Amino acid sequence: MATHQGASDPTQATERSIWIYGNPDKTELGFPMPGDLTQYIKADIFAKEKGRYRYTQGKIADVIVLSRDGLAYGHFDVEDKVQPNDTDRKAYPRVKFVYLVRKSTLYSTPVPLSRLSITKIHYGRKMTESEFRELQRLAGGMAEAYNVLLITEELLPSNTYLEGAVRTISVNAYERNREARSKCIEHHGWACAVCEYDMAELYGELGEGVIHVHHLRELASLGEEYEVDPIQDLRPVCPNCHAILHTSTPAMAIEKLRAVLSRRKPIRWPGTS
Repeated sequence: MATHQGASDPTQATERSIWIYGNPDKTELGFPMPGDLTQYIKADIFAKEKGRYRYTQGKIADVIVLSRDGLAYGHFDVEDKVQPNDTDRKAYPRVKFVYLVRKSTLYSTPVPLSRLSITKIHYGRKMTESEFRELQRLAGGMAEAYNVLLITEELLPSNTYLEGAVRTISVNAYERNREARSKCIEHHGWACAVCEYDMAELYGELGEGVIHVHHLRELASLGEEYEVDPIQDLRPVCPNCHAILHTSTPAMAIEKLRAVLSRRKPIRWPGTS
């Protein structure tokens, strides 16, 4: 985790959908109790839940603030909202929707919602950007963690090795745009554009939603004002093929790697005849 002091950049987009959840009638079978909530935000949402935040409400959310007993403990940046799978239903039978969490943020100090004049959040309450900025200011500092399964282009050069190091990754806003990612997958499908394997078919439920989005044009070559076309500029690729594509600079063409694979013997996966 990297620790940051102060509120987030007030110049961020002002049209996000920000919701605060955490009703007092929930139990340990649903929303985490206060004693567990800090660990849930700090690590368990990724380590145990694979970035899947299950809920009974179907609201479109870019940010979800988590509260309990009148205190806000942190928030999630949402990548997408998907239908629950069998694992989700088993873990939380009441689940109707699943938010895919890209980043979790734990507040240094839980913030009393009374400081924001928020008294009722039954079934969720929408927050304004100004309320959200004030919430972060009152938090007195934040610790952030990222879901590596949702990072689309965070690849180190092949000759770089890090051990026990903390690194800060800066990515352009369009790379994190969940709408662009969703439109790419909607058009091209979930199968890898190189090896043509679908992670869900290969690994079952463990592979559901596991796919990277590869930029056909190098990010470094794009200007700040460039608007990515999700269908023309992006392709879904599995983590393995994505890593191989970036073993060269600029990245290898998808067609070239596909040709390399075509000359290899068919892969025999464990458990297959």
